[in-house]
Amino acid sequence: MSSKSELAVRVRFPEGINVKALVRSPDDYSIEVHETLEAAEKDWHRLEQEGECLAFQTYFWIKSWQELIGTKLGVSPRIVVLRTTDGEAAMVIPLGIRRRRGLRYLSFLAHDISDYQGPLMAKGVGERLAGDFATLWSKVLERLPPVDLIDFQRMPEVMGDAPNPFAQLPGARQTERAHSASLPSKFEEFLKHPKRKKIHSDVPRKLRRLGEIGEVTFETVEDERKVEKVVEVMAYQKGPNYVQALGFNWFERRPEFKTFYARIGAMRSEQFRGHASTMAVGGVVVSTHVGMIFRNRFYMILPSYAGGEWYRYSPGVLLTEYLIKTAINSGCTVYDMTVGDEAFKKDWMDTVLHLHALTVPLSLKASMHQRAAKAKSKLRGNLKNIDWVRCHIIGIRNRLRRKKLIQAVAAAKSVTTKIDQII
Repeated sequence: MSSKSELAVRVRFPEGINVKALVRSPDDYSIEVHETLEAAEKDWHRLEQEGECLAFQTYFWIKSWQELIGTKLGVSPRIVVLRTTDGEAAMVIPLGIRRRRGLRYLSFLAHDISDYQGPLMAKGVGERLAGDFATLWSKVLERLPPVDLIDFQRMPEVMGDAPNPFAQLPGARQTERAHSASLPSKFEEFLKHPKRKKIHSDVPRKLRRLGEIGEVTFETVEDERKVEKVVEVMAYQKGPNYVQALGFNWFERRPEFKTFYARIGAMRSEQFRGHASTMAVGGVVVSTHVGMIFRNRFYMILPSYAGGEWYRYSPGVLLTEYLIKTAINSGCTVYDMTVGDEAFKKDWMDTVLHLHALTVPLSLKASMHQRAAKAKSKLRGNLKNIDWVRCHIIGIRNRLRRKKLIQAVAAAKSVTTKIDQII
């Protein structure tokens, strides 16, 4: 079991940084803790506009999540604002406390859907706080209500252009990776990479074959009511994959997430723009995407593809090319496929971002729970190494999910064939 005072930091300064000039004493920062997002809104917006953050830290993303999802989960916001001696906000840390299995968890808000989690920081603060962030973080924990477990996930090494102090706390370990690509000013330049060029070489043939079925169209959807329908189709098209992986359609079990992504897709502001798009063949939508643009970064979040006979035409490749062209035409310099190590991402992307997790038990109950979870995970791993046991488990799982999978496939096919009537 760890105590709050034992959280220190592994310091890794970027090359060329003058450490002595940057490092400040933890006593140079005052700490405020707010129980509502609105109480920190002014500082939040300022750092969102001028500081270091990603789209998943924006006020709109997190406020929408808290209103539609967090409240239902019983999450109590704790927004921490760190101020310098001149009163300026140096950091906004959007935290929340939730109860699960008898434990009080401290996590970043929107923990269950944000591919990148962390704070918003003023320029230069990431480097300054990396010098002794552990001491300051300990002081923050002392100001928060008692919790049993710190549960931070998907913390990127950098927030914007600055090092992320949270990813350097002791015990933080790299658990996942995200992939992105730098975008040139023209799509033709993007295709100069050998792998991308090879993928693109087959695109004209697939478009010709689809053209024999019906007119192939790509559309960026902006009307709010149409965005809602795109999200509805996306949810059904992703259903079979969710059933195979989880045993249920995530969107059917949690319909509030459809409302959330519809709100994201329809958002239009100076810095934050939602993005919803469709690819249709003869009026039938065979692929959709819901994502967003923040600053100069295009986030590919939720793509979906119709199954069955449409797979042979690679609708995913065709839609991805359209989205990359859209990002370039929108002035974006980064195309972000976000979290996940799927093989296809490596063919398109050229940059890897390491994501860290930090799980720290702060009570005996949490420590015992964590040990039990590790023992359970180890047992599962050992059983998977026994061939006959693994095959038996997979067989049972497939039989249990077969009916749901058939239903999910039928639902996806139905909404795909009717989509031309509702978009």
